[in-house]
Parts: sequence; structure tokens; C-alpha cells
Amino acid sequence: MVTQHSSTELAYAPIDSLQNSSNADFPENLGMLLLVLVSLGLLSALLVCLGRVIE
Repeated sequence: MVTQHSSTELAYAPIDSLQNSSNADFPENLGMLLLVLVSLGLLSALLVCLGRVIE
């Protein structure tokens, strides 16, 4: 997962912004927040489906 994230970050961000630390940190944090939100949404949807199946 770490190698996949770094390769996508390299493909997404230009080299100039990667060299500038302040510009490189913000999209990474934003992407991590987005990943957490998406995983929480998928987890809640899975729990709802499991709850309906159990009932």
C-alpha cells in the first residue's frame, strides 16, 4: 500500500511541487483524509448490509 501511494503521488504531483515540502504535504494529507472518509463510508455500508441480512 505504501509503494502504491507513493507511485500515485509521483504520477499526480509535478516534480517542482514534490521538491517544495509545503506544497507536497497538503495533497498527501488531503488524500489521506479522503481515503479515511471513503473507507469509513464503505465500512458503514457493509455493517448496514450485514445487519439487514442477520435480521
